[in-house]
Amino acid sequence: MAEAAASREAERGSGVLGLCFGVLGFLGFLLLATQIAMSLYANTVVSGAALDGGRIVARAAGADGVLGPGELASARSAAERRVRDLLGEAARFEVTGVDLAADRITVSVQAPRPRLLLGGGTLGSDTVTRHAEVRLEVLQ
Repeated sequence: MAEAAASREAERGSGVLGLCFGVLGFLGFLLLATQIAMSLYANTVVSGAALDGGRIVARAAGADGVLGPGELASARSAAERRVRDLLGEAARFEVTGVDLAADRITVSVQAPRPRLLLGGGTLGSDTVTRHAEVRLEVLQ
């Protein structure tokens, strides 16, 4: 009987250390999963903003179906305003290619990747860059 009581006394408090490591491991995996979810969400939002900006530029062609330099400049500024409304002031929008022969416009959007921790890094690069190719829309 005395041996059993002594054995229980020797093991007293031994579960606290294991519990602490278990909780820290769980919180670490939870933080990792949350960062991955935020990164995937950022990729989706930047892709959507690139498509929105591309559509704005693609719809800029007049009734004649020709996209002139004036129409392109005003559509570019409107698309940039829309992208900045969606992603914030740190986002960059640029029209990277206008192929009038193939009726295609290529745009690029770059935005900072959100961080979960203030000093922590991100998974992958610090920015999200997405390209979108949109067909010119001509009224018929």
